[in-house]
Amino acid sequence: MLNLNDAISFNDFLNSSTNEYKEDQLRLCEDIQLSKSTKRKVLEVETKIDLIVFSEIYCPDCRIVMPFLQQLEEINNNIIIYIFPRKSYEELMKEYTATAKIPTILRFNSNNNSIGEFVEFPEKIKEEIRWATEGEKKDLINRYRRGEYNQLIEKEILERLIMNR
Repeated sequence: MLNLNDAISFNDFLNSSTNEYKEDQLRLCEDIQLSKSTKRKVLEVETKIDLIVFSEIYCPDCRIVMPFLQQLEEINNNIIIYIFPRKSYEELMKEYTATAKIPTILRFNSNNNSIGEFVEFPEKIKEEIRWATEGEKKDLINRYRRGEYNQLIEKEILERLIMNR
């Protein structure tokens, strides 16, 4: 299991690379806002939820997901994100998800059993990518990175990581 003391905060994550990546991440944090419905549900969480996040600020897929997590943590003090780099944690990621793709977000219960995960893309996008041609894959990923699937990201994070008990 991870030592949560080795994790970095969202602010440390922002400062972990170049100003260009930091500015891009901050812009996305301003542009991406949780829906009122999600905010209400998140405010109702009364138990502590630790989210283990493997992410790198240079990764465009991570930069799309991180604003959602940052807002969850801001809205409810019971939700804490622990950010780890991918490097040095690949084997641990594979142990829990069979892959070392980022972003990876894990939620564990009090017995340290994984009870929720989000790996790289929402499941619906992964399914579409699985059957797409190379050109269609590139188009899907570009649309994902432009924010066209933000509602899907929000829904899956809420269902798989927050409301999952």
